[in-house]
Amino acid sequence: MPPFTLFASKHTGPAGRATPPFRRLALLGPLLGLLLGTALSGCGGGVMAVNYIASQSELKASANLSDTDLADLRDGRLTALRERYDHVPADRLSDGQLSLLCDVRLKLQDFGRAQLCNETLAVRAARNGDAALIGKVRGRRALFALAQQRYGDAVAELEGNQSEGARYVRALAQARLGKTAETRDAAALLGRQFKPRPVFYAASLYAAAGDCGQSLRLLEDPERRLLADYGLTALSAGASANPSGGASASPSGGASANKAPFRLDVFDDFSYGWFGDFSFAPAANVYVEMLAAQCMAETGRTAMAVDRLNRLLAFPDLPAYRDVHWAAMYRLGRLRQQAGDRDGALSLFRSAAEVVEQSRATILSEDGRIAFALDKQQLYGDLVDGLLRQGRQEQALEVVERAKSRVLVDMLSSRRDFAPDDLPVGEARQLLAQLDEAQASFSTIALRGDGGAAGGGTDAALSAIRAANGRIRSRSPSLAPLVSAVPFRFAELTAVLQPGEAGVVYYNVGEHWYAFVLSSGTARTVDLGTPPVRTLVLQFLKQLSDPASTGYSAAARALGDAVLTPVLAGASGQKLLIVPHGPLHYVPFAAIDGAGGPLVAQRAIRMAPSLSALVATRSRPGMTAGAADRRGAIFGNPARREAGLNLPGAEAEAQAIAHIYPKSDLFLRGQATLDQFRSAAQGKAFVHIAAHGLFQPADPLASRLLFSPSGDNAGDLTVGDLYGMRLDSSLAVLSACQTGLSDVSPGDDLIGLVRGFMFSGVGGVVATYWNVADESTALLMQTFYSRLKSGASAQEALQAGQTAVRQRFPHPFYWAPFALMGGDARL
Repeated sequence: MPPFTLFASKHTGPAGRATPPFRRLALLGPLLGLLLGTALSGCGGGVMAVNYIASQSELKASANLSDTDLADLRDGRLTALRERYDHVPADRLSDGQLSLLCDVRLKLQDFGRAQLCNETLAVRAARNGDAALIGKVRGRRALFALAQQRYGDAVAELEGNQSEGARYVRALAQARLGKTAETRDAAALLGRQFKPRPVFYAASLYAAAGDCGQSLRLLEDPERRLLADYGLTALSAGASANPSGGASASPSGGASANKAPFRLDVFDDFSYGWFGDFSFAPAANVYVEMLAAQCMAETGRTAMAVDRLNRLLAFPDLPAYRDVHWAAMYRLGRLRQQAGDRDGALSLFRSAAEVVEQSRATILSEDGRIAFALDKQQLYGDLVDGLLRQGRQEQALEVVERAKSRVLVDMLSSRRDFAPDDLPVGEARQLLAQLDEAQASFSTIALRGDGGAAGGGTDAALSAIRAANGRIRSRSPSLAPLVSAVPFRFAELTAVLQPGEAGVVYYNVGEHWYAFVLSSGTARTVDLGTPPVRTLVLQFLKQLSDPASTGYSAAARALGDAVLTPVLAGASGQKLLIVPHGPLHYVPFAAIDGAGGPLVAQRAIRMAPSLSALVATRSRPGMTAGAADRRGAIFGNPARREAGLNLPGAEAEAQAIAHIYPKSDLFLRGQATLDQFRSAAQGKAFVHIAAHGLFQPADPLASRLLFSPSGDNAGDLTVGDLYGMRLDSSLAVLSACQTGLSDVSPGDDLIGLVRGFMFSGVGGVVATYWNVADESTALLMQTFYSRLKSGASAQEALQAGQTAVRQRFPHPFYWAPFALMGGDARL
């Protein structure tokens, strides 16, 4: 979930271009940071006890909590508590225990399982008519909706709930929907109070609505004294720090003088969480200080903003608040950049990126990792800009690759059923277990907030994580990128180019576009300016989707003038490797007019989601398996139970390919089962699947190819299934509908069938962007495989196949949907 960017200054690109401020809402960092513990601590002293002596007996009685449960809550061992509860069937947990488990999963950012837990509670609440429990369930649903950027749903879940927390979350969602008047109304209502929490909520809402002046008036109000009493100055001056980073508690369990508990991570108004009984003031210090610093920067009080950001960065437990930690570095870097200190800014941007990457590795759930990565692209963009200003193009490309390849890595890094092809399974599991242990240790330390503890703390825990990742990288290069974003060096990235091949890596920062042109071990950056790429892409795809359209040539030239023609002059050679970015991932580059007709008429093309993906997958031992005898596994027209799925053209296509490669195994209709695929495809020189394919944009891991059912097996091969397979083939051809489509996140990684096949050990994948026509596809495939057999590479053979179809069917609807992604295989 993207953290809540309260505001931003104007961004100036390398040539002095002003790009629009990414003002107001890349939403939800204070929401998850404040309310869910996105900071991995949530509450300064983590879950240190505040007035917990009196509340322990209440918790034990109301939720059936054991002394061990309470001790784990108190000491921040939430992963231990979660694991213990996970071993108990849900129907044996009381409502209170199950609610606590939901909260723990939520606080640990395990959103998917937290949501399932919450819906189990919803069933109980409805069955028992428990209005209080229903309120808790709806409160969590609102937070899930915010995490998934379904802001309208978040507002709907909170209708009728007049608590402070509900008003706050509803107003944040309304601000994201552009309804800033409603946000201001909620801020005005909350701002009339004098208690610290509603005042902080109000100040945050004013900032969300773009009024940092009013936000600061509340923070600095002499009667409310929010910044004076709850800023970091107040913490250092007025309270002694205990070993967990929180203010010291009195013997009776109360807070120190002038340090009343101030909860920001989970609001008790929802009555949804237990963490209020174990929260302490330092969270307020961190978040109040950050809000003040940001609004001071926005309103021109730069010196005061710098002072407060430096104060934040000097706070010993700041690493436990990862959303504030990286953001404080980044904000200070922006201010230094504005002051002309570009070297100092660049250093801070680098440090912020390192914090982002270290912190991301400590989140133990895939959806939590995805949420954490979503709002970090502006940081990487500024880092790239800074390096390009200094002429450090190679380093800029390395950063671009760190900014790419995020979401797939994040999703896979929490899976533990990998099948790496360069390491025995037992050793892989042992290395992954060591990484899990290091990450869990960090989580516990950060949740307690004792980052500065003697003899260890956050630094030691992060060092253990880095060491575990280092062991994985040294033993298994193919596994390492799937458990952490390995920062490959320039020489490694450019080594994926073949002789006679140039590379083009696209990257955009906001509306500004660049292309890195790689050739002969060098990099040249082409500044493409601010073309309306998304609009041009949509116009182009609209023309391609209709075989009767006549405007495709003009659309192809317009897009080519914007993104292709400026780079081709410096891209020498007859082959071209293209790494798209953003909306360009959906474009069939073969059909773009690069000043001289379609690109396919000029170059043999292959695509890649990132250079890092090619580094991670090339040179696998299995990628030349079966090449000696050119045997393939061919699957054609699987027999499905659903009506209308018979594909006689696909069946004929499969038979024709089997004629070209007669030693191959051919499976048609009822024989083309998923079981046969599992047993016959492994180790073949190539795999060809002529079948139906389904892309699921809402859940790209569920995108699938449809084989024949057999027994209890429905015959659906999903992306998730492929991640646990080991195919070890040089080439996979997915002659099906929409197999090349993938979900493209703000982190610009792809999740779809192509990446699934690449991870399973396939060198190159030929896939489609849209539904293909039978006759043209048959011609393309016959030409493609005939050229492969005569010695051409897949890149060259696909160019020949598309050229043959283009001569007979000129409209790109027929020849453009196929693309080679990944390695350029030979059979």
